[in-house]
Amino acid sequence: YILCNGSSGDVELYNYGNLKLNTTSSGVTVTGTVSDTSGNLRITPISAKSGDYTLVATDTGKTIARTGGNITVPQSMTAGMVVTIINNANSTMSITKGTGVTLRSTDGTDATKTLAEYGVATVLYVSASSAFLTGSGLS
Repeated sequence: YILCNGSSGDVELYNYGNLKLNTTSSGVTVTGTVSDTSGNLRITPISAKSGDYTLVATDTGKTIARTGGNITVPQSMTAGMVVTIINNANSTMSITKGTGVTLRSTDGTDATKTLAEYGVATVLYVSASSAFLTGSGLS
């Protein structure tokens, strides 16, 4: 049931008598797990990839754990999308700049990069055709 408090403006949402969501003047408080169709929003899902792989929109908010192959960063993603890449192998891998995408890294270049063995990198899209790449073990 929903309880609205006219004097304070709070709105409370209950499930079987247990408070689950409460609005306040400073925001929202949630009791319990917050999830969407991808799962729990406090846990980053890990997706293992063993061959060459091109990032897709559903990788947003995930960690791609590579055990073989390379990763391609494509064009046509949405601004704000973030993907973490783990090189979970004892060999280097390439994070390849896809066709039509600008892939900037902390050294100022716009190019394919090598991720060292057991390195971690993060891709952040700032537009459909522009992304930033940062992490440990990039060269």
